Amino acid sequence: MRRPRTRVLAGALVALVLAAAALAWLTWPRHGTRGGAVPARSAIYVGVYAPSGGGAGSSTDAVARFERGLGRRVAIDQHYYDWTDPFPGRLEQDDARAGRIPLLTWQPTGVRLADVADGRDDALLRARAAALRSYGRPVLLRLAHEPNGDWYTWSEAYDRGPRIPGNTAAAYVRAWRHVHAVFAAAGADNVAWVWSPNFRDYPAGNRAERYYPGDDVVDWVGIDAYNGVPGGQWTGVGPLIAPLYQRFARRKPLMLSEVGTSAGGGRRAAWIDGLAAELPARYPAVRAVVWFDRAEWEIDHDTRAFAAFARMARAGAFSARPPS
Repeated sequence: MRRPRTRVLAGALVALVLAAAALAWLTWPRHGTRGGAVPARSAIYVGVYAPSGGGAGSSTDAVARFERGLGRRVAIDQHYYDWTDPFPGRLEQDDARAGRIPLLTWQPTGVRLADVADGRDDALLRARAAALRSYGRPVLLRLAHEPNGDWYTWSEAYDRGPRIPGNTAAAYVRAWRHVHAVFAAAGADNVAWVWSPNFRDYPAGNRAERYYPGDDVVDWVGIDAYNGVPGGQWTGVGPLIAPLYQRFARRKPLMLSEVGTSAGGGRRAAWIDGLAAELPARYPAVRAVVWFDRAEWEIDHDTRAFAAFARMARAGAFSARPPS
């Protein structure tokens, strides 16, 4: 028996919609909101950490100089804060005027994570949440980065000084989830949450996954990746990020939340050209790149390297603009 033509067409349309949904499910993060308050774009956000000094007189002058060399605004400007530092402040107001997204790296140095999870710092958390809510613009908040290394006190593997009792991977997850809950209760929905491990687990058993707070409280997964670190091999960006990329690219949009390369005997420009080519072609879940422009990673005075970064920043694949 022949089915009516309208039924055939309707059935075909349903099949196409289901197929498209299945394809999207397979090729994009399966959970979350595709970046939360800072949505992932079809192009890549370009950002920088270019410090102008500390204290109340800090400004984004160094970022503005960096931008003048690029011939464009950066989309993301990174700032670092210790646990009790107030924010947002002048740096973020500068970013608001310039149309940048602040990326705030919040460091609980010396803090007992179990105390945070148990609510003992809630007054501080509520104050930060209220301040960011009042800021009123999209913000990326990178809490307790690189826990899978042994150099920060919030890592279970910390061995660079006196350990904080009870700072385990489980306590890290509890603390992260509690901070997120306080911010959610305060209505700070302009905050996008960035969980940011180091590009390799150090030591090897200090697996990043043990610190993952959960898909429901993470909007972006960051990777901090450096080429030519002491004792490391000179390599392109692919081998640096591939292990974490394979583990998280199907869950969330990714960003290179800190990235850089040492000079490598004059090979830095070629490394940046490789970064610009590889990310869109081979690592499509990476939707943001934040250059760490400090110490041996600084490119401001390396003419060829800076020119390579400028070429990348002006390419269409790296043209994502901040949300309004």
